Amino acid sequence: MARSQTRKRKASMRNSRPAGKLQPPVDDPEGPATLGDAPPELGLNGFDLPDWLIQPLYEVAVLGLEFMGRNEVPARLVPLAGRRPRRLKLSDRETILGALGHHERFTMVIFELFRDAHRDCMEPYEGALVEEIIEDVDAGEDDPAHAVSLLLAHGRTEDARAVAKWAVDEPLPSEMLEAVVGELARDQEEARARLDATGRELMAERKLTRRLRRQVDKAAATEQSHREKARQAEKRAAEAASALAEVAARHDGLAARVSALENEIKAGRRERRDLLAELQALQARFTRVRRELKLTRARLPKEVDKPHPRPRRATPPPTAADLRRRHLTGGARDVLATKRIVVIVDGYNVGLGHIRTEKIADKRRMLETALESYRARTKNPVMIVYDGARIGWFYVPSAGRRHIARAFTAEGETADDYIVSELEYGTNGHAPVVVTSDRELRQRCIALGAYVISSRELADCLTL
Repeated sequence: MARSQTRKRKASMRNSRPAGKLQPPVDDPEGPATLGDAPPELGLNGFDLPDWLIQPLYEVAVLGLEFMGRNEVPARLVPLAGRRPRRLKLSDRETILGALGHHERFTMVIFELFRDAHRDCMEPYEGALVEEIIEDVDAGEDDPAHAVSLLLAHGRTEDARAVAKWAVDEPLPSEMLEAVVGELARDQEEARARLDATGRELMAERKLTRRLRRQVDKAAATEQSHREKARQAEKRAAEAASALAEVAARHDGLAARVSALENEIKAGRRERRDLLAELQALQARFTRVRRELKLTRARLPKEVDKPHPRPRRATPPPTAADLRRRHLTGGARDVLATKRIVVIVDGYNVGLGHIRTEKIADKRRMLETALESYRARTKNPVMIVYDGARIGWFYVPSAGRRHIARAFTAEGETADDYIVSELEYGTNGHAPVVVTSDRELRQRCIALGAYVISSRELADCLTL
């Protein structure tokens, strides 16, 4: 009674094993070896048993390779360790079967995985004798491969060899053969289904790969186009930066010129205010002198006799008032065209401010050449005064005795002081006309009775 219950329990545990749990993902043309197959070409493995008797251990080994590390498998199985193999070749199968029983660490790991997978089936084999196990196999309650694998995993190697010897010598019952054939048919159908699914997946992956390759090519072309556009944009940016730098430099030059013109305008306005003040003072003086002259004439007695004609005198030099009227009507050009005047020029005040050359010698040469032409045209004497000692020598063309007087101040003396001393000494019957834009010198010259024109007016008249 107890033995019958034990057999039923074994059968129920064997039937309760999940179908396909230990099915190897093998895609061999010959298919996986199962019960009833004892092909001589599979040979013997490390346990010195036919390969078909340790097929369950092989299935666990194939599934366990996915979780094993490189140090737990033989050297030939290292490429299969740590990943789920999609296809196993016949050489891989022979390598795995040959490693079982030979490679100690690999075999122990497979035994541990097999015991975990068949924990419920291991309990009846712990106290059972080998004769009882053979009797169960003979009665069809268990298969030889499963029994041999369980005994090997339990460490009962000699019992496993005894069951294997009986399985090899005794033919299997017809019911078991039919069960094996049915299981092989189901395995074949499942293998074909997996093969078809794998083919479809492979085709889909190939299509995806082609599509991804086209996308990559398109992205590469787009990237090349964008790089070309980026290079062109950088080139345009460099050209724009260069043009902007040129515009900035031109703007700075124009700003400096505008600043200089504004300074000149301010100086001209100050000079104009000074001239207007001077004009008002002269007009008031002229009005006062005319009133005094009228009163004086009214007090003089009337002569009865006709006065004697006076001898004709030479033309007197123009006064500052005459030059002022000429300046108001015709500008500085009419003042310089007047006879019997002496023109005293503040040399560096004219040359440095209104002659656009770099070297001082060239500025002096241009100014003196223009004054020589003026001297020859109007016969008016001209004196040009420079600050400091004479620097260098340069040629100024002259014709006959027509020349201008050049004066260089001594050490400690300025051109302003030299011009003032010349006015104090006298101009030999000529009306003095001083050319300068210096405000202080202008006031000193006006106080001595000289008429003053600006450096700009002289430069315009001489077209410097």
